[in-house]
Amino acid sequence: MPPLTAPNARPGRVTLGAGATIREAPDAQADVLGRVEAGAFAVDAEAELDGFVRVKLGETQTGWVARSELGEGTGGRVSYALNHMPPRIQLDHAITAYAHKVMANAPSVQAAAMALCLAIHADFKYDKDATKVDTGPVEAFGLKRGVCQDFAHVMIAGLRGVGVPAAYVSGFLRTIPPKGKPRLEGADAMHAWVRVWCGQHAGWIEFDPTNAMLAGADHITIGHGRDYADISPIVGVLRTSGQHHAKQSVDVIRIE
Repeated sequence: MPPLTAPNARPGRVTLGAGATIREAPDAQADVLGRVEAGAFAVDAEAELDGFVRVKLGETQTGWVARSELGEGTGGRVSYALNHMPPRIQLDHAITAYAHKVMANAPSVQAAAMALCLAIHADFKYDKDATKVDTGPVEAFGLKRGVCQDFAHVMIAGLRGVGVPAAYVSGFLRTIPPKGKPRLEGADAMHAWVRVWCGQHAGWIEFDPTNAMLAGADHITIGHGRDYADISPIVGVLRTSGQHHAKQSVDVIRIE
């Protein structure tokens, strides 16, 4: 897969000013990897995109920093501190290696993302009983099964592991009944898929690893986030007495 760099890439050394925010991708939906807590430090600049500079942090991590947050001069490298990524999606060597393998012959970032999307669909089994709402991508990857949330988390972890910005998308999926069969009310459901930065010219493209396809007109977006925790459809606490059972259904109807 070709490296994800913008045409105006500027190799060299830059210095981060105190308080600069290091992000996983050049937009507000991305993971905040960390913040410079004191002083400034020099990093290797790899590319520039939409006002953000891609920087190399040590030997393995990369991140994006707003040019407006960069300090002046070059200076020498000094110590720095980074916060951990949100625990929902951690970079994992096994997932990264898996992504590298399936993307190896892809001629573009978009093709690489689709290769990973198709591989996850082929290698994982949809099993609603295999995982829970708080299952992380590392566990789901080990099980090779789960639901749309797990497939999306694994794909995002793989993409980020090879340096491609990706975000979690939450929404609804309109299902089409088999030919000759009636449409069932309430059969639609909340769904999750992946938003991938495919370069300056292609922009953000959305992939659905659960269904091995690009997101289309039947994918109805509710929100974007770093992972499920950012845009979970239901958040709250219920206190009651006695026993109760909850049942939910979703009905998506096209308005002509």
